[in-house]
Formats: sequence, C-alpha cells, structure tokens
Amino acid sequence: ALLRRLVDEGHELALHSYSHRRFVDMPHEELYDEVVRNWALIDWALGTHYPIRFIRMPYGARDATVMQAIGQLGLQSVFWDIDSMGWRDYATPLIVHDQVMKRIQNGSTIVLHCSAVSDRAALPTYVNDLRAMGYEPQLLSSALPRPTATDLAGYPRQNSPLWTFATAPVPPVKIAPEPRGLRLAIEWLDTGF
Repeated sequence: ALLRRLVDEGHELALHSYSHRRFVDMPHEELYDEVVRNWALIDWALGTHYPIRFIRMPYGARDATVMQAIGQLGLQSVFWDIDSMGWRDYATPLIVHDQVMKRIQNGSTIVLHCSAVSDRAALPTYVNDLRAMGYEPQLLSSALPRPTATDLAGYPRQNSPLWTFATAPVPPVKIAPEPRGLRLAIEWLDTGF
C-alpha cells in the first residue's frame, strides 16, 4: 500500500538492491540477481510492472564492471553529493538538518534512509527551509538528463558527480536465464513469508 501511495502521489521509485550487498567484485549473475529481485518485489507490491530508470548502489560502491552490468540492465546510476548522516548512531534531526543545509547547492542530490528516525524527522524541516531559500525538490528524472550517445561512450561520465552510465559498446555476458533465488523469493512473497 505504501509503494502504491508513493506512485499515486507522483514520487519516483528507484532500485537499491535486494540484500544490500556491495556490488564491487560480485559475480555478474549475483549482481543481476540483486537487481532483478529488488525490481520484482516492487512490481509484486504494486501489482504491475513499474518502469525504473535509476539505481543507487549499496554504500555507493561501484566500479567500471558494476557500471557496465547496471547499464546492461538499462539502469542509470545515481550518486549523491550530500550524505544526511541520518544513518549514524549519533545522528539527531538537528545534525541531519545542519548537514543538509550547510552543503546544499543548486543541483544537489541528498541521500537519506527511510529507516533512520533522524532522517525522517529532519526531512520536513529542511525541505521547508530549502523552499524558503528558493530551492524546490525535483524528481531525479526531471533533474538528470537521459544519457546521450556521447555519455554512453565513456566511463565515468565527465563533469558529473551525480551519475555515470555504462561503457559502450557492451560486450556480451552470459546471463543466467533466471536469477538464482527468484522463484524462492516469489514463493515467500506469495505465502506471506
């Protein structure tokens, strides 16, 4: 119900991973499994296929191999320039608010964690303060252009700290016809765990 509400209210969903493992040095089939399972859960929760464009890798960990694999899945990587720090044990709403406010600049991308109490508590206060300063939150798809042929020609994309895309052309990679564990994940979802 929450994901449906988010979509109905005009928010944009993106991928993160299934089990929050680092993608760097992960075998291609396991990385694919992490992404596909995450996407399958979103589609299952919504009851329909949701076209996702973006992914934020766990811990922000990525390298050329990860970027290539993500690009093969048709996804665009997003990276942040402001870490709210709300996930830290010592974080308070005031610390999160100050962290965002002192680093904000036009075009910033803020990473926060919905599971972090401090992030959830600080969000409305810093959004209000940012609006008072003339900033307005945007969907990633509104703020970041789709990659061009030039963008696809190199890794990392020059002059953009916010995202990069896969190299081109993409060499063929043997992909398992179905990610390991997908059937089990679907069975768990169908039975309610």
